[in-house]
Amino acid sequence: MAHKLAGAAKGVGAFEVARRAEALETKPSSPAAITAFTKAVVDADSFIVGLMR
Repeated sequence: MAHKLAGAAKGVGAFEVARRAEALETKPSSPAAITAFTKAVVDADSFIVGLMR
């Protein structure tokens, strides 16, 4: 799943999400990797919401 997310994120230019998804792919049980991925997704979402204003 993380591999597909990384590819999709790259496809739309969300490179930080992609990088964090790749890290999560290598260490799926790492709390730090999960937290970093979650933050990257929230940051990308906030950026998109800001564009919609």
